[in-house]
Amino acid sequence: MAGWCEATHCEHAAGTARKDTGLASRPRRPLREVNMARLTMLGPRVATLDTSIAAPPPKVADSFYTSREWRELIASIKTERGPTCQRCGRKYVRLFGDHTVELKDGGAKLDRRNVVLMCGSCHTAKTARARAERMKG
Repeated sequence: MAGWCEATHCEHAAGTARKDTGLASRPRRPLREVNMARLTMLGPRVATLDTSIAAPPPKVADSFYTSREWRELIASIKTERGPTCQRCGRKYVRLFGDHTVELKDGGAKLDRRNVVLMCGSCHTAKTARARAERMKG
């Protein structure tokens, strides 16, 4: 059984109308009826999406990065430059070959001068910065 509205400011609380309004007396209403009236006064339930903070779509790796040519280039660069991140200097970690000028920005695919070896942390940070700049326009 639902509770009853006992608020002193409600006309129906005591079962009589306020003296200053001259309204006829009303019976008390169940709380769920009182709350339903309040729910209809709320704003829309679906908010507008702020696209300036929306997450970008996930990155999809280009099939070029699994090609034999790319893998051979990275292997030769690792042999030539050693097992060190060229940004932070970490050694003996997984290294990624990263294009200094990204392919989407017109960088050369297989030019070893356009490839830098980076650890996972440096590669992720650099890629995120580049994507953010590209999304700005």
